[in-house]
Amino acid sequence: MDAINLCNAIRMEFEGVFEKKIPLEAFPAKIQDMILTLARQENYTIEYMMASLLVAVSTAIGNAVNIRIRGGWISNSALYMILIGRPGTGKTPPLDFAFRPIRKHDAQAVKQFKLEMEQYNNLIESNKGKKENTTPLPDKPILQRTIISDFTPEALMRALDDNHRGVVVYVDEIMGMFNAVNQYSRGQLIEQLLTAFSGKPLDISRCSMPVPIHIEYPFINIVGTMQITRMHELIEKGYKENGLLDRIIFVYPSSQEISDWQLDEDSSFASFEKYSNMWESIFNKV
Repeated sequence: MDAINLCNAIRMEFEGVFEKKIPLEAFPAKIQDMILTLARQENYTIEYMMASLLVAVSTAIGNAVNIRIRGGWISNSALYMILIGRPGTGKTPPLDFAFRPIRKHDAQAVKQFKLEMEQYNNLIESNKGKKENTTPLPDKPILQRTIISDFTPEALMRALDDNHRGVVVYVDEIMGMFNAVNQYSRGQLIEQLLTAFSGKPLDISRCSMPVPIHIEYPFINIVGTMQITRMHELIEKGYKENGLLDRIIFVYPSSQEISDWQLDEDSSFASFEKYSNMWESIFNKV
């Protein structure tokens, strides 16, 4: 064991993290340091933090990298993940931290899209009534966003078609999403999610779609939170029979105790900004 891993092992013992099933050493040294510091100063549960980082990086990779497992079996980094815990155990903050760079990227994409749409609409308006127009019109701008939270199944497929690198369905209380889509699409979205997870092409045809959608290499991540008392709903809705449950990684910490808050607020804020900037820098490289 090198000096850095030994130091982190001592820190884990100091923080009361003894479970050998936590593979902290699988992360780079800088990320280990970030996880342990934020766990101490921001009360982030280590299991939630590690899971959040993994699904965020998976989203950033998207379809940029695929691996050939054997023969014609090609897989991507897609993850379906749900953080489980009782209220107040801090499921959402680690997710928010991990996805901050993607939210920032999406905000910039929306801003740029609005600007391009305004320019496009002005050009269309200025060309109205002209008998001859020698200047070809540009293509209509397309919004390529990554995080999808409030959506219809059709809107999700359109967003995926516009962003072939991939999207993430990010919903805080994710059981509400399952209830809504099941009622809206009569299970069609669930079938599409199963197809996408298997890496098979998606074909969507609707009366409301003048042009059918074909996505040869779909990439959809799912991440959210759920209270323990709602776990049974997934089974009752038939997600065990159709195989969806087998594809979901459920993250449940070994301890559900809530740690005391640290009193050094100034130091905590400085550390948070430091690691937030570091994580964004790493993320941009990915």
